[in-house]
Amino acid sequence: MCVRAQTLAINRGESLKILTVKVSIPDRVKSDFTRWCINNRWRPKTFGREELRAIIRNAVEDSYKRLIMPFLTRSYRTKLTVAAEKESIAMFVRNLRQRLLVCPVRGCVIMGVDPGFRHGCKLAILSPTSQILHTDVVYLHNSGQQREADKLRHLMIKYSCTRVVIGNGTACRETESFFADLISRRYFHPLDVSYCITSEAGASIYSVSPEAAKEMPDLDPNLRSAVSIGRRVQDPLAELVKIDPKHIGIGTYQIMEEKVMRGWK
Repeated sequence: MCVRAQTLAINRGESLKILTVKVSIPDRVKSDFTRWCINNRWRPKTFGREELRAIIRNAVEDSYKRLIMPFLTRSYRTKLTVAAEKESIAMFVRNLRQRLLVCPVRGCVIMGVDPGFRHGCKLAILSPTSQILHTDVVYLHNSGQQREADKLRHLMIKYSCTRVVIGNGTACRETESFFADLISRRYFHPLDVSYCITSEAGASIYSVSPEAAKEMPDLDPNLRSAVSIGRRVQDPLAELVKIDPKHIGIGTYQIMEEKVMRGWK
């Protein structure tokens, strides 16, 4: 798999004009080809004279340089690329299947958190049936953290929210540390609160898509991403099918032609 992944990476580097790729063919291939053409393809009796044999040899060497060697290079690289594409899409299928069939978290109210620094952390509180109960923005990484912590506690208790889902994007670790500290101090007592981190790949793209606008017309796109993050844990299959596969961020299929993905079975 490593060689096939490298093949796709090399192809991409070449297409971006960052790399120059050259296939090295052993000299014996040229020697064997020339010898076969002179000794077998054209009978020695027909071209017995040395000057005629020299003409044939020069023609064969020229054809090898201009035609045969480029053909061998293209054929070899095409073979490597096709094998790499098939393996990459197969890996994508395996990873996507695992992602879609993750066991959902049922029967509890969830807070989806799209972390951020400057523009704050976007929150979306979802009912056990994925209905939007509340959306908000808190600034956990600026001054006034205690005020924001009190706000979180009020929301958690008001909606009996016991699960926090944090997106793994910018400010993820800082946001995780903030919630972990509050939970360790039992700040949300009497609720037994826990948290997890999930991939937010494709959430921002989905939040500005026509599908998201139709589903959540009254929400700001930034808040839609928090809703998507929370729903990915509540029902991964129902949420991830809304997103273009190339934006989910699994496998090496991102560097392949879309027509190859559509035609692969």
